[in-house]
Amino acid sequence: MRIEIEIPLKEEVLQVGEKVQVAPNGESWSGKQLGEHARDSGVYVIHHGGSIKYVGQAFGLSFAERLRREFHERSALGSHIYPKLAQLSVPPEIKVTLFPLSKVGELVTAREGKLDNKGRAAILEQAMIHAYRPEFQIQE
Repeated sequence: MRIEIEIPLKEEVLQVGEKVQVAPNGESWSGKQLGEHARDSGVYVIHHGGSIKYVGQAFGLSFAERLRREFHERSALGSHIYPKLAQLSVPPEIKVTLFPLSKVGELVTAREGKLDNKGRAAILEQAMIHAYRPEFQIQE
């Protein structure tokens, strides 16, 4: 199988995104802050202050459901990246750039054979991690 991957330029990813609030215990968190893609699935990039912090995927869950586990202390249950996000100074705002499955399908194509959406999302997530070297994921 021949797979082609187009990884958006880091600078392009950093210029866009939805502002997302970190919600400590006792505060609510709403997926509405993710805009029109809150119910979509795909790949997401968390960034802050010109630096990519984390790349993940929401497959089987919507962006809102997945990011709640990252940004909402009670939903994180002591895992995920919530503690690292909570330590970031705001401003600047923490942003998330969302790549819904429709966009993932444009960025990852199979020239021979078939590749499902789950496979495309997994490939794009890993390619972005290796290309962007997110601070919360890469241990030098």
